[in-house]
Amino acid sequence: MTGEEGLPGDMPEGHFVVYVGERMSRFVIPISMLARADFQNLLQAAEEEYDFHHDMGLRIPCEETSFTSLVSLLC
Repeated sequence: MTGEEGLPGDMPEGHFVVYVGERMSRFVIPISMLARADFQNLLQAAEEEYDFHHDMGLRIPCEETSFTSLVSLLC
């Protein structure tokens, strides 16, 4: 199901999706996280690991528990 702008229906405005861990768990996080230095480090690791050339969306190469801990600290 998609929203008005072709985004998934569960995508709140001002958020984006990342996939984390081996199980590719889906997280919807605020765009404001992009400005955080710790999140920038994750994006740099994603670029090094995947080169941003994959079909499924932004994938973050870290353990799911580590990611959830980081996100809870940054919010």
